[in-house]
Formats: sequence, C-alpha cells, structure tokens
Amino acid sequence: MPVSWNLVRCVCGHHFGVKEGNRISCSRCTKTGELTVITSFSSSKKLSDAVASSNAPKEINKIINSRIQKIESKKKKNFVEISNLSKLRFLMKNATTKSGVLTLDNLNKELSKNPVGNITAENIIQTSEFEGIIIRAGPKEWTWL
Repeated sequence: MPVSWNLVRCVCGHHFGVKEGNRISCSRCTKTGELTVITSFSSSKKLSDAVASSNAPKEINKIINSRIQKIESKKKKNFVEISNLSKLRFLMKNATTKSGVLTLDNLNKELSKNPVGNITAENIIQTSEFEGIIIRAGPKEWTWL
C-alpha cells in the first residue's frame, strides 16, 4: 500500500508535513486542534518542497520562481539550438553526393525544402569550414573531414 504524505497548515500560519496516519501537532506552536490538511503527496521529497515553498516569504518565492523560469527558458533555448545544429548536420549530409562531395547548390536545395531560421547555406559552409568539419575541394564544393 503506497504511503501518503500530507501538507498541513496550522492556524499560527506554519506549514509542516506528516505521514498519513500519524498524530498531528504543529511543529511550531504544538497545537493539535486547529490544523488543516492542504494536500497529499506520494513522496516525501515532493512534500519537503511544498513545505519549504509554503513557509518561505512571498517575496522570496517570487525571486525563486523568476529564477526558475529563467533557467527553464535557457534550457529550452539551448535545446532548440542543439536541435537546429543536428538538423543542419542532417541537411548537410543530405546535400552530400554519393562521392562524398558537399555542394553549395545541393545545400541551398536542402535548405529551401527544410528551412532553419535565417541561416543561409553560405553561413553553414563558413561555420563548418571554421570548425574543421569540411574542407574546400573545388569551386562551390567541399569534402568532409
């Protein structure tokens, strides 16, 4: 049978957690009568987070939440950049001939079928050359390293 953990609020304003079925008394003022079970959790970790959030001043909660949102938005942005990078490598491979030559014309065709932001084929080629992924093999032609 799964264990349930309860977030409890006392009339004194203090929040605390208890395992369901245990005797409940406020850990701050020791009152036992005027307690309200706010919600239940399936894990003690979730309960711990809820207790900390409930007892923190509202101003601090706002600061913490805004920082968490910034971190989450950075994660999403980095994920999109990584996804685009993978897509660019995929497009470059598709634009490569069977003999292993990447041509500017083929890359332009691939980008027109599958656009990635405002990136041009020339930008992709320049960056890839700079990073040492490809090397010029002729006019408008590159080979993979």
